[in-house]
Amino acid sequence: MREASQPEPGQGEALREEIRAELEDTRRAYHALLDSLAEEDWNKPSGNPAWTVGHLMVHMTFAPRMLPADVSLIRGGGWMPKLPAFLFNWSNVWMTRWAARKESLGTVGTLYDAAHQRALDLPDTIQEDEWGLSREYPDWDPILSGTVTIERLLYYLAEHFEVHAGQVRQGLAGEAPALEKE
Repeated sequence: MREASQPEPGQGEALREEIRAELEDTRRAYHALLDSLAEEDWNKPSGNPAWTVGHLMVHMTFAPRMLPADVSLIRGGGWMPKLPAFLFNWSNVWMTRWAARKESLGTVGTLYDAAHQRALDLPDTIQEDEWGLSREYPDWDPILSGTVTIERLLYYLAEHFEVHAGQVRQGLAGEAPALEKE
């Protein structure tokens, strides 16, 4: 996990450029993974027992889609839900399955790109004194829990992608556990 720190005054633009570059690298990696899939791969089990390869490709759009709301939450100091982890995980599984039912190998890239563009625009809205603003996140996701700053949140997208891309690759390699019952 990348540690976030308050940038020195005037360093925000360098941080914005670094974040934009990482977001673009992640977008390219997402599309490379998507382009490597064949239609028959979409419904294969993945390395995550809750989801197929297709479910994961849709789930990977969630982090960039939620990023603007998460930044607003941190900025506003608003209420952070503290659902028990089992309930969060259950809802995450079912929201992903629900969202994936309308997506396909041919549509999910457009969904990702729309979310990516909103994420890419977000660093321009961060003021110099906002990078270190933080909230306590529940222990739902081991790579996004505890004290989370706006800076940390923006770097999370690449880590979220890498975790789930690895699970897609496991499924493609035939190293997938049995899917959980729906």
